[in-house]
Amino acid sequence: MAWRRSIKLVVLACLLVSPCVARASAEEYEDPFQASFYTGIGIDSFAAGEINRYINPEDSSDIRERYVAGIDFAYRIFGKDEDRNQLWVFGETVHGLRSTEVDCEKNPDLPVCDDLTTSPGQRTLFILRNASSLEAYGGFSYYFGKVQGQSDSVGRTYLKVQLGFLTVSGSGGDVADMHHVALGLEAFSGRYQGSYLEAGYGRTDLFLVHPKDRWKIDGFLTWKASNKLFTALKASPFVQIRVDADAGSGSDSIQSYFGFDFDLGTLFGTGD
Repeated sequence: MAWRRSIKLVVLACLLVSPCVARASAEEYEDPFQASFYTGIGIDSFAAGEINRYINPEDSSDIRERYVAGIDFAYRIFGKDEDRNQLWVFGETVHGLRSTEVDCEKNPDLPVCDDLTTSPGQRTLFILRNASSLEAYGGFSYYFGKVQGQSDSVGRTYLKVQLGFLTVSGSGGDVADMHHVALGLEAFSGRYQGSYLEAGYGRTDLFLVHPKDRWKIDGFLTWKASNKLFTALKASPFVQIRVDADAGSGSDSIQSYFGFDFDLGTLFGTGD
């Protein structure tokens, strides 16, 4: 019920702001649809025991890594790039393949054994086909304010309502719900466009203590690389850290990710 109330609050806020109901011809708007895919490495060394037992059940080492890949999309329901008020719907998948399940010494030709920028489309498709874990997220982001509006790096404040789940292959059980509501700040222009920092409150059903009282911090840093190879591939490097804590005696979790984000067309061998 709490999540339904949160979604209703976002919709109500939209209806109370005049740009939400403004009408405009299609040619007045920039392309409102964004889509990309990414590939990289997930580091679970500091993840809570509950999470590691779920996504790394057979890994007893201190260093836990996963090959990760997925697809992101976002669609602007109303507003233009320069508008203060915008409403977006978004979705993301995170497919994880445990590094212990791949022997690159015996199989050096596997796509995941190459450099991250070597055949990123083949690498991503390989991970998607062989993933042992799947996370999926979706929701709404409502942007309502500007920060440093006269600078080269304009920031936008936003309210996010996100619903998601985590599951692993062969678990035979229900998916673990992972939801939260958050406030954040995102760079909408400049070299670090797309970077954000958000803090929120929600639930993660994997935890035994305080599963419905979780404080979540998500920091994402990306930048426009000047390297010619990255430019040709339409690639942007990224680093991400996610913190899931209960601010009490229960388990806290920190997961790190790094990799590259690519134009979705590259997944099928074309950048168009």
